[in-house]
Amino acid sequence: MEAWHRVGIGNRLREMNVPVLIATGTADVVAPLSNALRLVNAIPGAWLAQFDGGGHAFMAQYPRPPADLINNFLELR
Repeated sequence: MEAWHRVGIGNRLREMNVPVLIATGTADVVAPLSNALRLVNAIPGAWLAQFDGGGHAFMAQYPRPPADLINNFLELR
């Protein structure tokens, strides 16, 4: 995340005008929840989903719930 801000990408997140879904596992030690929170707070209208007990590969650990979430998110768009 810090690199994004250094090169200016982080400064442009507020300009996004497309639907954004940010998903994370609560046990992710590679990309901490704080990164997801920074993104969701910077992108207007972004959704945040947390998968309890999921690690960095939560979509491989629990494939059905993220797939359902993504399908629902896309159907609402």
